[in-house]
Amino acid sequence: TIQSAVNAASPGDIIRICAGTYDEQVVIQTELVLEADNGVVVKPVAVASNATGPTGDAIAAIILAQNSANVQLEGFIVDGSANGIPECSPRLIGILYQDASGIVSHNEIRHMRLVSSLDGCQSGNAIEVESSASGHASVTITGNAVDTYQKNGITANESGTQVSINENTVTGVGPTVGAAQSGIQIGYGAQRSEERR
Repeated sequence: TIQSAVNAASPGDIIRICAGTYDEQVVIQTELVLEADNGVVVKPVAVASNATGPTGDAIAAIILAQNSANVQLEGFIVDGSANGIPECSPRLIGILYQDASGIVSHNEIRHMRLVSSLDGCQSGNAIEVESSASGHASVTITGNAVDTYQKNGITANESGTQVSINENTVTGVGPTVGAAQSGIQIGYGAQRSEERR
């Protein structure tokens, strides 16, 4: 599993993931680079809560980088189509950086939606970066493709959060009912870094 490789790694290691479909959620709590070969799909069945948001809400993240610096994710397909979440909680997120820093580049994050009868739930973010009251998050999000999400494509929330967002493709599903879709949201005190060339 990807998680077993993460657990065995030392800070600063580079992990290369071979092509295949991985039925798992991944939690990263140390400085690591994860490089996915072409055809790596992380598609867990029955996604479970593994984090708590700043307001105390339960979160079910497919890939979670937490309390760590320099976590880099590249080349993954993160697929939420088998999430199996039967109600509005926990909140579904594809890639979540929580009090963490690093780079999210050249990934595809898709199908972050609950079952059709739950369209009104404020759930289903593809990429999210957030800080706790005493924490900090700084993430570069570049060259990713995001589609078929329920709530937000790319989200940065809370004071202490800083993001650089560039060259991503974010595609919504058209007119919706219930949860209002946002392509990119930077709010609740989060800051966007200016690109300098």
